[in-house]
Amino acid sequence: MVGYTMATIAGDEITEAVFRLLGHSVTRFTGEGSYSHEVKEVLYTVCGKYEEKHLTDAIMEIDPKAFVNIMDTHRVVGNFKQKPY
Repeated sequence: MVGYTMATIAGDEITEAVFRLLGHSVTRFTGEGSYSHEVKEVLYTVCGKYEEKHLTDAIMEIDPKAFVNIMDTHRVVGNFKQKPY
């Protein structure tokens, strides 16, 4: 599994794409860039390694300027309705 943390101006569009493409939800925060002071949405989601390229491509198509951090996720505990493959 991989965890995605993204800073973007296209939070609604990316959230919809994650749900439509993968069936996963997204946790959303409001953030501010420390250098630019621009307000952005910070999104977090988890998906399977086999979904990684598909999700990354979708994010970059929606917001080419998004900052995306993709991290290996050892385990998810809690409200995860659909197992990532």
